[in-house]
Amino acid sequence: MIAKIPMARHAVAMVIAITVIFGLHIQNINLQPLLGTFDQRKFETYTPYFPGFDNLSTHEIFSPANRDKKKIVLMGASAVDSIGCDYTWHRPKPNVTPNVHYTCSIAGQLNRLLKLAHLDDWAAFDLARNGSKLTDGLYIYTRILPLKPEIVVYGDTFNYYMWENADANAISPARYSYMDEVFGRYPETAKLWQSYKSNLQRHGWMPSPSVAPEQPDPLGPKRRKATSINDLVVNVLLALRSLSTANGMPHPVTFLSSYRDFTKSPYSRHPFENPDPDFGYFQGFKLIAEMQRDSERHFSFFFCPQWDHNTDLDYQNGLANVFGAYLQKDGIPFASYVPLKMTPIYETYDGSHHTVLGNRKIAEAIFHDLQTNGLLP
Repeated sequence: MIAKIPMARHAVAMVIAITVIFGLHIQNINLQPLLGTFDQRKFETYTPYFPGFDNLSTHEIFSPANRDKKKIVLMGASAVDSIGCDYTWHRPKPNVTPNVHYTCSIAGQLNRLLKLAHLDDWAAFDLARNGSKLTDGLYIYTRILPLKPEIVVYGDTFNYYMWENADANAISPARYSYMDEVFGRYPETAKLWQSYKSNLQRHGWMPSPSVAPEQPDPLGPKRRKATSINDLVVNVLLALRSLSTANGMPHPVTFLSSYRDFTKSPYSRHPFENPDPDFGYFQGFKLIAEMQRDSERHFSFFFCPQWDHNTDLDYQNGLANVFGAYLQKDGIPFASYVPLKMTPIYETYDGSHHTVLGNRKIAEAIFHDLQTNGLLP
């Protein structure tokens, strides 16, 4: 029977047995004089879910286990985050845990495609945030910039990026100072950043007096002062528990036909209205593109699938001819997945948020475009 125990669990069992044999009193003996110093990051718990601004360094993209991975970062709001495997993410059933799992997200499905393509040195990371606007996204980007992500892909459901003055008041003064520092490194990004902030001010944001910039956790090794047998046992047990995150969705996908009415009026011609006519907000995407370009890496932008507009040619042409042209003029790859056909209920439960099946279709479109643009092997 012992031969059938998985190696990791066998090792844990042996460590625990040795600890018991030699007595509990030795659990806290410092092993570092014998084994050398340990990196504290190896004892941290990292998450594939957005951990909040204050705990951003606990996202899995910062884990030393992903240090050598070529990184594709997905950014945006809930339509990109989309960790709900079905409608229960937005409308939970009574007394039932929402069917949520990171593998159901667009990034999770993109990882599936990378694995199928044998691109094992690549990984996709979900840095989208439910409710995020562009100012939030710019801050998140500055935090992951030291990791030098090879590709950043930002998606939006048209003008959600500029709602509530692009969430200008959601960022603390210290974080604005940090963004001042990061975007001020190059003349072009410094100019764009000042223009972006001026636009926020014109729409009601009041900058605070200058404060010291936020000091994120350093990326290098963090040496522990002491490490005991007990620390090692707990660390291995936590590592084993973290493997359960790979089990997939907690419940089978559930479809609810009454979530919304999916009847649609016949298409009729209409003018396209640009809610951001001077691109005062939209210019923020150029900030990410310029920073990526300066480090010889890549940025691309897409509009998310929108069932209510998937046959609206005036709307689609407006997005492409106005916003797409604005980006492509600067050589920034642009895609509109608005016309992507999503089957109601099964692939999209409300028209703009998708089940795992819809997210798989979006991931396939992103994967195809990254390859077409020469950004993936």
